[in-house]
Amino acid sequence: IVGVAVDLDTRQVWFSAGDVWTEEPDFKEGDIPKGAALYPALSVKGRAAFNFGPYFKHPAPMFNRVFSQWPSTPAGPIRVDCPHLGNSELLRIYKEVQIHGEVSLKRNVQRLVAARKYRDAPKTQRSLSLRVTGGGPCGSDFQGAYRRSAARAGMPVYHAESGEGIIYWDPNVKRWHMNEKEDYTKWRCWAPASSSYTSEPPRTGWELPDEERGMIFKEDFLAVCETHRLQGAKFAATFAFKDDKGREYVRRSRHGGSSLEIEWKELGEQTIALEDVWKEALDRTHSRLLKEAGFERAQVLETDHPYGANRHSWQREVEFEDSNGLNVHFSSRSCTFDSKARLTINTGGMIRSAAGIGARVEIAVPASGTAAVGKVWGTVVERGPNGSWRVRLDRGELPEPEVPVDDVAHALPTTTLSVRLPGLTGLLASPAPPNETEELLKTGDALGASTIETLEKKESDVPEPKAKVRKTAEKAAKAKAEATIAARTVEDLSRYATVPRPDTDCFAWCSDNPSVVRVQYPEPKEESDEEYSDDEEDDSEDEDEDEEETESEVEKRGSLALRQTVGDEIGKFALDRSYPFTPIYVEQFVGSGPAQAAGVKTGWYLDLAATIAGPSKAVFVEMLDGLGGIITTSLPASKVEGTLLDVAFGNLEAFLDRLNGSLLLKQATLTFRSCANTKQVQLLPEALVTYGKGEKVGSELRGITPKKDDLTIDGFLKHGPAYEAGVKSDWVLDVEQTLRRNPELAGPKVAEDAFRLGPQAFLDMSGVTVVFRHPKPNKAQLCCVSGKAGPETWKSIAIPGENAQFIFNTDGDKGTDPALRWGIWAVVLPKDTPSQSQEKVDQLADSWLEATTLAMGITEVPRVERDGWDEARLRALCRRHGWEFSWMTEDGERRRRARERQERVSVPLPASRTGVTEDSSAPKPDGHDEGPDAATVEDAETVAPEPRPAG
Repeated sequence: IVGVAVDLDTRQVWFSAGDVWTEEPDFKEGDIPKGAALYPALSVKGRAAFNFGPYFKHPAPMFNRVFSQWPSTPAGPIRVDCPHLGNSELLRIYKEVQIHGEVSLKRNVQRLVAARKYRDAPKTQRSLSLRVTGGGPCGSDFQGAYRRSAARAGMPVYHAESGEGIIYWDPNVKRWHMNEKEDYTKWRCWAPASSSYTSEPPRTGWELPDEERGMIFKEDFLAVCETHRLQGAKFAATFAFKDDKGREYVRRSRHGGSSLEIEWKELGEQTIALEDVWKEALDRTHSRLLKEAGFERAQVLETDHPYGANRHSWQREVEFEDSNGLNVHFSSRSCTFDSKARLTINTGGMIRSAAGIGARVEIAVPASGTAAVGKVWGTVVERGPNGSWRVRLDRGELPEPEVPVDDVAHALPTTTLSVRLPGLTGLLASPAPPNETEELLKTGDALGASTIETLEKKESDVPEPKAKVRKTAEKAAKAKAEATIAARTVEDLSRYATVPRPDTDCFAWCSDNPSVVRVQYPEPKEESDEEYSDDEEDDSEDEDEDEEETESEVEKRGSLALRQTVGDEIGKFALDRSYPFTPIYVEQFVGSGPAQAAGVKTGWYLDLAATIAGPSKAVFVEMLDGLGGIITTSLPASKVEGTLLDVAFGNLEAFLDRLNGSLLLKQATLTFRSCANTKQVQLLPEALVTYGKGEKVGSELRGITPKKDDLTIDGFLKHGPAYEAGVKSDWVLDVEQTLRRNPELAGPKVAEDAFRLGPQAFLDMSGVTVVFRHPKPNKAQLCCVSGKAGPETWKSIAIPGENAQFIFNTDGDKGTDPALRWGIWAVVLPKDTPSQSQEKVDQLADSWLEATTLAMGITEVPRVERDGWDEARLRALCRRHGWEFSWMTEDGERRRRARERQERVSVPLPASRTGVTEDSSAPKPDGHDEGPDAATVEDAETVAPEPRPAG
């Protein structure tokens, strides 16, 4: 059974063999284009079936997410039996064949048959160019084709077709040299002359100097070692190197001696890996170069050079605190192959990493009622390690913030709505049912509604129903994916409304990386695929009997494993009503078991929805029978899951007693989660900032300026509660919401001060909760840069605001010249930094790239081959993979197959006989040469042909 799990949101795909899933996705975001449509397909010969769910033989993976049935597919198996894959009878008319599945070059390929043009071509048509593979960071410094372009000292000179690389003969030292620039006095790798290639560079045997294998500046290496209290001086002395400019380095290897990696491991006292030290030292080198260039506050953006010839992308956020703008300067070398490889710059929007205590978020929680996902708003009260958030959830009596236009679909619908649409105005008030009201909300969103407000229902304000307006709105609603009802308060989710105590705060622990684990009791026994020979079995019987398990002990151990219950590992569940979405958690373990082996820890929550809907549904039907007066054993199948959950949440204390009673004695499959959210929490464009008694708003904010209907922030005097919440200088102070959050301030004097005397009244406030709002929560594209190198394309860019998002995308540009996809190098500076010349930017880029190249080093030795296919290169390829080789003739392959069939029906040779004498009268293979040079091409021992399977 082959399993496929697809996460359409993150564009990731996993595969499984049986119930074993790959831990890392087989296809990642860079492999699947954004917006691409995916559909299931299968190439198969034989019997097969698709099963799209919801019930599978093996469970779906639990990669911190919940997988559901593939949309719009029927339940149960769908047969796709196919007795034939293609038509082998028509294969004879094709020159190419598509092979579905893995192909091993050693196992599945028998012979390479080459056209005679590769042997018979005249010298005038043969390529004299060379192709170099390997060498340089990412194989880029020397890689590519080299054309024979000149002569020097009686030997040919080869120039790279892309770039400035050169291969030349040095008569002074009698060696071939390779350099990345046309400089005959320097070289980066060398090879001695070969007897096989007297007038050409050798194919192998190229060597690299120690400094080319990677080196870092000595001062930065010692500084990192001192920070981690490592013995850096010893290594710096052993692997020291000084270049012709007097700069001191530490190398990775030493000629004729050991490598730094080996000696680092042999010391055994180092508390950090060498790769981590190397990376930190390179970061220090980059920081020092920025400081020396006068770019101390700068940040550098760069791709690989050249960027990879495969589809990929990356994203980076850049922020400078208290800056009113950013400037981007590009290196003169920056270029991309075409517009499909581009750098996109977005501005505005929310900064996730800056959000802290006071930030407002939306949490997606397991289903309640008919909704697929429930959504609740809350305020962050704590940021924990590893992307964890503790959120105080909104209760029904709290004032509700204004709903942004983009989040209209998330608003809780009421029966009276004021809707202002382009070309359509009216009050949609009615005794309309909730589902119709929700559809009107969707309609407003579809038409680009500028405002949708919840109003208090006043009989005098309600005009007569306007059928025409309603009909127009319904007609304008576009067909969208089925939307889920997103409630904003705990009380709006009926299943969880009764969990928290009245008039108390309730919370939810959330995580940026939610973990979900399904645990089966008893733990499934892993089957061994090992096979033992008779000899191995005999050897095992000779072992000491004291070290062997007796047959009875094995049976006893196996029977205990088969009888393992939940209570053998979990000692007690506990209840905390202040966490309404995850009220049940693991309080105590009493033994080892599959839950802890899967990573479950004390304090993890029991996922009631996933557990009750899982494989052990029947266990909970029996266990909850009679709870709350509900006879669960007589429920119709369609209502079992919902009813069981409602019964459990409505009778939590009694449910807990049954968990700690009968469930601990049972075998069941349970699902645990590390947090309450099913998806990453979403930031809302709002922050609730509380200033303590005596702490004035003006002690943190530099000032507030009225602008249209908002009060904009002039900047910060210091980092206080507003900055900690994630408020930036482009946010505004929401007067209306602030007064609603502080009813005691909403008097005539405060209103008069705020709107007539100016914003100083707000700056003088203390002991209040101030509401800040982001006026543009969605990122907007500022520009997109791509194309050939040049100042017209890669000119400096000014970005408003203190932050920006940079996204690089490429479709791969396979087969293009590496020089045409060199990539991007840019430095980002705050706007208040003095303007920089292009020459200074290029000098910094060159120093940066030189330090990076030296630190990375060359990990692969170059190889040189003929750029064209000749006999020597073809035979070398066959030797590498163990193939037979022959030249193509008119009917050579047909005659060869006929001889092989005849050999299969001949009398087999005795087992003791391995060699045969060649019969000179026997038919010769295609391309057989009777000349004297035939034996010098490749000597091989003649052995009896092995029988081959038919076909």
